[in-house]
Amino acid sequence: SVMYVAGVAGNVYTLVVMCHSARCAAPMYSSIVSLALADLLYLSTIPFIVCTYLAQDWYFGDLGCRILLSLDLLTMHASIFTLTLMCTERYLAVTRPLDTLKRSRGYRKVTAGAVWSVSLLLTLPMMLMVTLTEGSKAEGKVKRMCAPTWSMDAYRTYLTVLFSTS
Repeated sequence: SVMYVAGVAGNVYTLVVMCHSARCAAPMYSSIVSLALADLLYLSTIPFIVCTYLAQDWYFGDLGCRILLSLDLLTMHASIFTLTLMCTERYLAVTRPLDTLKRSRGYRKVTAGAVWSVSLLLTLPMMLMVTLTEGSKAEGKVKRMCAPTWSMDAYRTYLTVLFSTS
């Protein structure tokens, strides 16, 4: 709960400061906004995770399974790719400072869009292949959990792709 409150407050503050900043057009600022959005999306899943942990059951249905597990992967990839983009921007700013100044705001929007698009593309298989399943009975109650429905080979291939891209 503390992580949730602190994280939401910090990221909302970051977004407010970045959106009101005069230097909003700088490359780092658009990346910081992207990171803050990814963090907020991830933090939005915490109440559901805490509820599931405390209740020892899944109450959010099949759609909840798909969305919550997918948000975890989406935000992970968006954060990783945004940090990679930030490092690349810093490298280029040092090695080719004049080229960096010529980049337009539209270029930054396209790169941010590409980061989120690739992240969504890598998340799509999980979104499509995870489902709510009923497990064994414990204490007279059927346990529900989210699980991928694909074959072990397909799942292994997908995890390899995730590992390689992350």
